[in-house]
Amino acid sequence: MAFESLLHEIDTEISRLQQAKTLLSGTNGHRSPGRPTKAAASAKTVTPVKASSPKRVLSAKAREGDSRGSEETLGEDSGSDDEACSRLI
Repeated sequence: MAFESLLHEIDTEISRLQQAKTLLSGTNGHRSPGRPTKAAASAKTVTPVKASSPKRVLSAKAREGDSRGSEETLGEDSGSDDEACSRLI
């Protein structure tokens, strides 16, 4: 019998401590289901957005080389469409 009364006293103390914690934290202790409200979302700290890397700029010489390479790959200068199509397949 003493053991059961001891457990009851412990449960009572736990309940009182939980109530005190709820009062001190300023919340009702229960979360509502679903998405957090805007107020709760704005209360969280916002991490800064990582700056994007600067745009790469090609020189005129590099652009020319790039276009020549794509022409060779696609076969635009070969004059034969059949040959160009066979390279793509």
